[in-house]
Amino acid sequence: MESKRIQILVDKFLSNTASQSEKDELNQWYRDAHQEEVEWLHTDDDEEKILEQRLLVKLNSHINQQYTNPNVRKTGIFSIPKAFRIAGIAAACIIIGIFMIYRTTDRANTPQVSFSAPADQTENTFVLLPDSSKVILRSGSKISYQYTDSLREIYLTGNGFFEVTKNKKRPFLVHAGNIITRVLGTSFSVESDSDKHIKVAVKTGRVAIQNTQKNTLAVLTPNQAIDYDKKQNSIRKTAVVPAEQLNWVNMDMRFTDVPFGKLAAALTRRYHTDISFENENLRNCLLTGYFEGTESLPEVLDILTKTAGATVAFKGNKIVLTGEGCPKQTL
Repeated sequence: MESKRIQILVDKFLSNTASQSEKDELNQWYRDAHQEEVEWLHTDDDEEKILEQRLLVKLNSHINQQYTNPNVRKTGIFSIPKAFRIAGIAAACIIIGIFMIYRTTDRANTPQVSFSAPADQTENTFVLLPDSSKVILRSGSKISYQYTDSLREIYLTGNGFFEVTKNKKRPFLVHAGNIITRVLGTSFSVESDSDKHIKVAVKTGRVAIQNTQKNTLAVLTPNQAIDYDKKQNSIRKTAVVPAEQLNWVNMDMRFTDVPFGKLAAALTRRYHTDISFENENLRNCLLTGYFEGTESLPEVLDILTKTAGATVAFKGNKIVLTGEGCPKQTL
């Protein structure tokens, strides 16, 4: 199928105007063109994460190839039009969702899983939950989660930022100390690393703060926060500017003239995925960028590789970056 036809089908799908026959055509194209990538439903969890990233990167690259100018070289991280990038990533995620829906349905009831962010790591840690909700953990923090047919429950120790996939039938609950943050779909932070206080700040959406008896203590909307005093068992509601309280979420994703090699090492730790270079000269390319901190690894790699004139390849469970590279910088 020609790329133009694929783009038409994707645009219709995203705008909810695709007919059933057009949806079937899109599904059939994906099965025919990417059969080897969808045969991964019985692998272990580590392989599954790698291959899902592979699907996202490869499909996004295919859809966006008409926007790539091979003559553009290392001019800066925003050389690719943002609208094109977002559209391509959204299309990739939507199409993959079509084929993975039964995977998430099968996992409606999951065993409790724990994940910790190393205390000695300077980078934040990115965690992708089974429903595609995202968690950014600050160093030394920990979450455990369990999903059932009716609830998505998270237990947090430390600091976490949550970007929650909307699902009215399955509320998302974050337990931190003596309070519960209940949401349907929103983004917010929870700080529970203090012995005296628990703080919740809302960036988007609406959340309810409850105690362990499920009594509602406060309802927060964007730019609002609460400070819960553990000792006094009291709660104080305040106005907050998210950029100030949430600055840590992307502190490791703002950089100026950082060598690609150093950046790849940081991304390896942040996304707990192995990233290497086929051409060592790629390590020398200097990159400048500003990310929000909640982007997935495929989204980040999509921008970085296009900026550096590189491509993403996969060898086993490793992500390998290929390309011409840059000369080594001399002082």
